[in-house]
Amino acid sequence: MATFEELQQKLQQQEDRITALERGAPAPNRDCLTEKDVAGWLGCTVATVRKYTEQGLLPATWKNAERRYLREDVEKYMRGISPRAKEYRRGVSGS
Repeated sequence: MATFEELQQKLQQQEDRITALERGAPAPNRDCLTEKDVAGWLGCTVATVRKYTEQGLLPATWKNAERRYLREDVEKYMRGISPRAKEYRRGVSGS
């Protein structure tokens, strides 16, 4: 069974996605994005982007000692088809 904190976290993630879609935040016009770019696009904070990355929900690479995100990966996350995000959702809802 999912813990209260896990359910809260899942709800916050969904709210962040809805907020981004409601804002109609435009996608950055390049393929390699910074944490700030991703946060602006998703309509959340940089701290939230880092949290998603640390949880394995949003893949990132390192370039010049900074995290970088592929536009394609962020789009997959926003559509909810990130393999790791699916696994996480099954764990939360299937417990």
